Amino acid sequence: MLYFGLVLIGVASLGFLVAIHVTFWRAYYKPDESAVDQVLYARTQDGWRLAMHRYRGNAERASQPVILCHGIGANRYTFDLGPQVSLARFLQRHGWDVWVVELRGVGRSKRMASHSRAHWDWDFSDYLDKDVPTLIDAVCAATGAPAVHWVGHSLGGILMYAHLQGEGALKVRSATAIGSPGFFEPTPILKSTTAALRFAGWLPVFKLTWLTWLFAPFYVGLRVPLILINGANIDGIIVRRAMSHLVTDVCVSVARTIAHWVREQKLTQPDRDYQRGLASIRTPMMLIFGDADAVAPSEEGVRIFDRLGSETRLFHALGQRHGFTEDYGHGDLLFGRHVRTECFPLIENWLATRAKDALPPPMPDTVLDEPVADVVPATLDGDADGADGTLPPVPTLPGPFGLLNRYSPFRRARWKEVREQFRGREAAEREARAKGIDPTASRFALRGRPPRRYPESKR
Repeated sequence: MLYFGLVLIGVASLGFLVAIHVTFWRAYYKPDESAVDQVLYARTQDGWRLAMHRYRGNAERASQPVILCHGIGANRYTFDLGPQVSLARFLQRHGWDVWVVELRGVGRSKRMASHSRAHWDWDFSDYLDKDVPTLIDAVCAATGAPAVHWVGHSLGGILMYAHLQGEGALKVRSATAIGSPGFFEPTPILKSTTAALRFAGWLPVFKLTWLTWLFAPFYVGLRVPLILINGANIDGIIVRRAMSHLVTDVCVSVARTIAHWVREQKLTQPDRDYQRGLASIRTPMMLIFGDADAVAPSEEGVRIFDRLGSETRLFHALGQRHGFTEDYGHGDLLFGRHVRTECFPLIENWLATRAKDALPPPMPDTVLDEPVADVVPATLDGDADGADGTLPPVPTLPGPFGLLNRYSPFRRARWKEVREQFRGREAAEREARAKGIDPTASRFALRGRPPRRYPESKR
């Protein structure tokens, strides 16, 4: 009996220490969300409130909203892990009205109080048929724009492959897919995911968050390609921040669908072959892939590009063989060391060019059988957001934890290094502008070379 009591006390003490460990480091690596102007919610017909984080741009581009959509196992921080690796802030600084959305079951997206709690009972078809149209309608209703630009990472781009094959394409002015596979070549990571589902497929959800929260502080930068990132192309503090806040639990039903795609090497649903339907897409589309991406290799991106039916399309493979600083992996396409000068300008230039195109024809009245999605402020169901829809202040740890968080020598040294890096980049940008070169116009501008045209890049 005494032995059992000691074991119970030991387990309880260990759990308490783990909780303190996780709480402290999650607060330590909390991303700054001060750039978010407003948080709104779009209501789906099946009772979900989908979060939309708005980064308001200037009035000139108010009719050109841009939706940024994350991939599987991720959330809104995909596009804003910090000022230096934030696509949302980069586009906002260029005047775009940016909407970072979260699909059902992720981040701030919750079921309404009048419906049952989330039981992980959704699938890819729910994302496609319910979430995507609702988000697009909600952004159009909030801005008055007839169409949106869609930028999706991984699953967020796959959703566009399927969505643009239907009538919903009339409300999408342009689409950008970043690291989004379409043929699902059996890479090692995809094979591992399929094998894991054979043993854990009976579970409703893959609980990844506590595992990544626990080990986030112990990550050290590695100069070797990892599973989802190229360690040589990303700062360790960014990885730790992503492990603490970006990674989310994965619905097994969605993962099982992806495993089916890997086995069949096709993007299909029971009643639709989206891989074959790529030829029916007419919306302007840009594809961005990384040469070190273990999930969506750049060779697969070429196959998707060749199948697209869009007359206006563009393909970029980010790797050293094409003049980039590093070979990009899956995650560092959005938060690698050089995204501000190599990747983000590609997206902004594409959007600026597409903004000059003619608007798509208005959607026929027969398609609008469903009511436009409601846009509600971020105050329902007891959310912690402010009454005006703004974000609450970032929580801080009291007492000695707060002192450690503020005065940690490691933190001071790390941010000093980051500041020096950005001062050097800003000096290079000023020097380039003094020479009459726009540093955001091309990834080669800061190197003093004119941009190259590659055989695989077409319009």
